[in-house]
Amino acid sequence: MLFRGNWLVLRNSPNKQNAFKLLAYISRAKAQAAFAKAIPCGPVNNDGFKLLPKDLAERLPGAPEFAKSEVLANYKRWAEKRPNGRTNCDAALKRCVALLAQ
Repeated sequence: MLFRGNWLVLRNSPNKQNAFKLLAYISRAKAQAAFAKAIPCGPVNNDGFKLLPKDLAERLPGAPEFAKSEVLANYKRWAEKRPNGRTNCDAALKRCVALLAQ
């Protein structure tokens, strides 16, 4: 299951143009490949996969073989509230923490 992330620049940012330049820079294939080597996240720029060692590229989220069967998380469902007032996300997190604590 893929969870979408976003980078953004706030409307009233004092250094907006430099923020846009930073986002453009870190979105490049080479920068994304470097991130993927440091943390196990797939590059947001698919060309980044081409710059990674094959054994690493094949097991990252978004890898071409995985992409065929990956599904995007349903954020609306995760945000829905249960009768107890907790969201589905809260309930799943609580179960996960309980399992990890065993």
